[in-house]
Amino acid sequence: MKLSYAILACTEARELTELLEALVYSKRDQDEIVIVLDELNSTEKVKDICKRYEVKWFTNPLNKDFAQQKNFLTEKCEGDWIVNLDADELLTPDLIRILHDII
Repeated sequence: MKLSYAILACTEARELTELLEALVYSKRDQDEIVIVLDELNSTEKVKDICKRYEVKWFTNPLNKDFAQQKNFLTEKCEGDWIVNLDADELLTPDLIRILHDII
């Protein structure tokens, strides 16, 4: 079973870094991290963070339509299960490791 960690981000550089650190070092190799940035408001710093990690990332205009942004993000995911996150949420390494057993 493959998990997709699906993350919406915009300007949360510090928070996104913390989340990616936890995910990258605790997820299984077959799992993926997919990030969608608000095309109009994301900072270069956040884009640079995405480039630093082994993640799939895309830009898409938010236009105050979170449902459309979530749908765009979901379309980019290839996992059997999708874990939807915002950039300012944090999963503990222990939770990431046992998530497959829970599902």
